[in-house]
Amino acid sequence: MYKIITYFSIYFFLFILYILSTFEKRFTKKNRYYLLYSFIAIFVLIYTFRDTGDDLQQYRLIFDSFSTKSISEIFALTVISEKIEFFWILLINILKKNHLSFRFFLFISFTIPIIIITKVNSEFDKDKPLLLFFLFLYINFEDATNIIRQFLAGVIYIYCLSLLAKNNKKYLIISILNIAFHYVSFIFFGIVFFLKRKKKSSEYIMLLSIIFVFAQLIRLLMSNFKFDVFVFEGGNGFFFKVNYYLFNYQKIRAEIAVGINNYIDKLNILLTLVFQICVLFCGNKYVNKDKFTILLLNSQFLGIFVFIIFYILDLTTIAIRLNTFLCSGQFLIVYYLLKNTSINTKNIVYGFFIVINFLILFLDLLHNMYLGNVESPFYLGL
Repeated sequence: MYKIITYFSIYFFLFILYILSTFEKRFTKKNRYYLLYSFIAIFVLIYTFRDTGDDLQQYRLIFDSFSTKSISEIFALTVISEKIEFFWILLINILKKNHLSFRFFLFISFTIPIIIITKVNSEFDKDKPLLLFFLFLYINFEDATNIIRQFLAGVIYIYCLSLLAKNNKKYLIISILNIAFHYVSFIFFGIVFFLKRKKKSSEYIMLLSIIFVFAQLIRLLMSNFKFDVFVFEGGNGFFFKVNYYLFNYQKIRAEIAVGINNYIDKLNILLTLVFQICVLFCGNKYVNKDKFTILLLNSQFLGIFVFIIFYILDLTTIAIRLNTFLCSGQFLIVYYLLKNTSINTKNIVYGFFIVINFLILFLDLLHNMYLGNVESPFYLGL
């Protein structure tokens, strides 16, 4: 029940933030930032003392069972043993050495991305900090709640894109460091040159169509073979992740998503994909194309691209992870849309995005109520 209360607390303050963001122009600049920092403090407090999130208990177990080590031991463990990245093991090590609780881990893991995104937002547009912060949390709610490590990596990725748009070479160093926050960051080095090229909507449609057909052909070919191979079996560290996401996690996910939960998860995935495609095509049509928006739009396309490929190949988890990372900046595309379109178009676009994201949040709430689990107090018998 505490989980449900936490969710409703987040929803309540998001709603208040939404209301205030619609009247943002009526506040002085000083009051806007006073309200912004007040809401940041509220959400940091909620996320520090929350008991919600798909991976929360796993982090708690890792934290509680961890014994302090030297830096060299931590590095070695990250490569060959531990199942989470270097930064997180280092953070837990520091907290444990100072006899700090798991709540400090949650505090830091939420506060760092909030500080980074606030910096990006302030450079992006200083006039509407409440709207930007609302869109960030509203659209990235599931990431902030369910995937702690990737949430931070996604925010750092947005920061890297902002540096890349300014031709600031620091983006390369920060991208390398970002691997220490989540291994999914490796993908940046394979796509960085693709991100810079401006594209038309017709190119997106053509490429997505080719991807869909190509993925279906691969799946058809794979269905004729029996794959029972577990690469790096028994390994940990980076190789554990490769094995886990490509082969093992699907079985675990199937055991969790039972009954009605399976349909809830699939509907959530479908709505999320619809939302992302709408953001891509509306953004490509209405948004003014500067260097940063081109990077954001191309990253959005690549997020949809990899999702379709891996989802059709029945690798749902890796599809979601890569998609989530690459689409981290979609809230900025939505903001560009609201800023650059006419009043009538703006109201339609904003209304659509608000409603579809509300449905996604509602489905996420149902997912966390475990309606299909007989041990859940909310079990429906379906």
